[in-house]
Order: sequence, then C-alpha cells, then structure tokens
Amino acid sequence: MRIQKVQTTALRASFQPDAKYWGDETWTKSAQSQRGLDLSSAAADLYTSYPPRWRMRHSWERAVSTVIVRLFADDGLVGYGEAKGVMVPRAVQEIIEHLLSDVVTGSDPFDVDMLWYRMYATMRARGHYQGFMQEAIAGVDIALWDLIGKATNRPIHKLLGGSYRDAIRIYASALPGLPAGWTQQDEAKLATAARAFVAAGFGGVKVGIGFGMAADVRSIEIVREAVGSDVLILVDALGSYDLVSATRLGTELAELRVGWFEAPLPPEDLEGYVRLSQQCPVPIANDLIWTSRGVKDLLQRGARIIPQPEVIKVGISECKRIAMLADLFDLPYAPHVSIGSAIQFAATAQVAASCPNFLISEFWADDNPLGNPILQDPLVIRQGHLIVPTNPGLGISIDESRLRQYSLETAPRTTAPTERR
Repeated sequence: MRIQKVQTTALRASFQPDAKYWGDETWTKSAQSQRGLDLSSAAADLYTSYPPRWRMRHSWERAVSTVIVRLFADDGLVGYGEAKGVMVPRAVQEIIEHLLSDVVTGSDPFDVDMLWYRMYATMRARGHYQGFMQEAIAGVDIALWDLIGKATNRPIHKLLGGSYRDAIRIYASALPGLPAGWTQQDEAKLATAARAFVAAGFGGVKVGIGFGMAADVRSIEIVREAVGSDVLILVDALGSYDLVSATRLGTELAELRVGWFEAPLPPEDLEGYVRLSQQCPVPIANDLIWTSRGVKDLLQRGARIIPQPEVIKVGISECKRIAMLADLFDLPYAPHVSIGSAIQFAATAQVAASCPNFLISEFWADDNPLGNPILQDPLVIRQGHLIVPTNPGLGISIDESRLRQYSLETAPRTTAPTERR
C-alpha cells in the first residue's frame, strides 16, 4: 500500500448573518477598546490593567476557515485529515502541497510515526516548532491514521492501543464574558446564553475572560447563578494577565468553584506558568503551548498544568504523545477543540478514547456549517458526551458535494476578515 497523491482543499464557510465565532466576539472587541493603560475607570488597578489587553489581540476570520487533506492510496482508499486554517488557510495549504506532499507521496501510510518525524525535520533547522508548520503536519498525520484505519478495518482508537471509553465528556465553549464597562444588558445576555447550553444537555461551559478582575469575577458570578451549582464552569483568559494579576484572580475564581483557569499568561512566560501552577488555588490549563517539546519543557521545570493539545494543530500522533507525557507526570489531558470541521471532532474523540488520563474535551457548540452538515451520518451527542465513532479510521464519511460548496477554489470569498491593527 502506497500513497499516490496528496490533495488539499481550503474551505471558508460563512456563519449565519446574526452569528460569529465566540473568540472574535470575546477578545477582539475588548482589545480594540484597550489600546493602552486605562486608569480612568472605577476598577482602575495596575494589577488588572497590565499587560494592556491589545498586546494579546488575536485575529479571527468572520467565517469557519480550515484545510481538508486527502491522501489517495494505490488500492483506492482515501484518508481524510484536517489542518488548522484560521485566517490564512492558503498558507497551511501551500506548506502541505509544496513541502509535505513530497515527503509522503510514494510512502507506506503504516510508517506514520517515521513520516511525522520526516515532515517535522523539513523545517526543524529554521525553528518552526509551533505554528503553521505544525498545523500542516497535523492535517497529513490525521489523514495517515484515517487511511491506516480503513486499510485494517479498525477505528483509530483501536490502533492507538484500545478504548478506555465509548463516549467522551464534553463542555460547551461559546460564552463571551463581560467586557470592561459592561451593562445590565450584557449581564442578561450572558446569563441567557449560559442557560441555553445547560438546557441543550451540556454539563459544563467555558467562559472567555481577560477584561480585568471586576469584569471577570462578575462574569463567573452571573454564569454560576444562571447554571446552578452542579454545572462545571471553566474560564479562558487567552494570555491576558501577568503572574501577579493571574494569582489574585485565581483566588477569586476558586471561591466561585471554577474548574480551571486556562491560558492566564502569554505563551512566552514559561517560568510564570511554573510559578502560577504551583501557587494558584485553581488548576491551570494551557492550550497556548501545544507541542510535546513545549509541554515537556513546562513539566520538567515543575509546572503542574493540564495540557490542551488541539488535534488539527498537532495531529493524532502528537496528541497521543502529549497525553502520555502528561500521564507520566500524573496529570490529565484535556483536548482543545475550537473552530473547525467535523473531522476535528471525530479525530479528537478517537485520541481521547485511547488515553487513560483523558479528563474532558472542549466542544465548540455554536452553529457549525462544517460540522454534521458535511457528514453522511452525523456525530452523536448524548447527555453531555460525544459518542466515539466505531467505523474504520476516523469513523465518519464525508459528503464531498457539501464540501465543494465551501471550497476557496470554486467559491468567491464572501466574508471579510476581522479588522486587524
């Protein structure tokens, strides 16, 4: 069995007219209004005004953008993968088409581990250990595993060592927290959105914070009041704080029984993560440092964090490595699953099923045009759990006719990207 051809498709699917990605809703607007220190408000506090929020302002497409990877084998089988393609999917597509395809074409897909290291080596000397390069490798890696599963007539979790569970626990991520200078209308909107996720069957929700201690604490107070005492509440600050302010906020969050404090510090502050994880009363999770070597560096320094690798950023092989690395340090693994297609959700479920230290998985719970609508048979969510597909490979069947309508090759760009400054 040999790989004959690598094919990629960059996709962009528009949201409904009244919808947008929660990351854009949460952090972009906040950073726009905080372009420096703001000491004029009643909550003016140097510990929650620095670092200025605009320095961690991310960019999001006002659409679902991603890259689909197909590996065609000489026996007629096709393996599907997905590579993270937020903002500039063609950049990831170019890496796969003009660099990685030469590595895997003609190869045996069962050499998946060796092929991962060969792909990684192509840009290793240039320091591309995190970013577009890893995202491109991830798409090919997922497709390799899907191809192997189809060739052996087994789901990927069986190839990864077996299944510890038939369904993975998930939480809903789509709750933008209160901005600085919030209104009663903002409070009502947050409470309504939180109750809607619980009514939909989710036993946990994640709130986007990072707007200063007063706004963040009030956000969690509102959500806790809205969802009750039995629902898990997680928070994500997207690198908005420094060590001192994160420690102070963590103490407040602990009193509100928050399950974890995700990405409180910028990704560059490794020592800060070590110290914060050792002294903060709330567990620290991290999706900003998302390769096995980055996680290894943190854990070897003494950090006690929950790693959150995202499968379409690192691939199945690397996700499994990170999970097992965490397990050696007696830590859980909690996959990050944000904007992307149904392939991402299926691949995440396959890895999570095979890991003894799986804790809980994110689930981007907004309306997703590239989710179940592109599948011949939908993924199933039941009582706050995603049922692990058991068909060969990823366990899903892609409807190519539905994919084509979102291809950047055949469809004009219909949405403008988020404004960037």
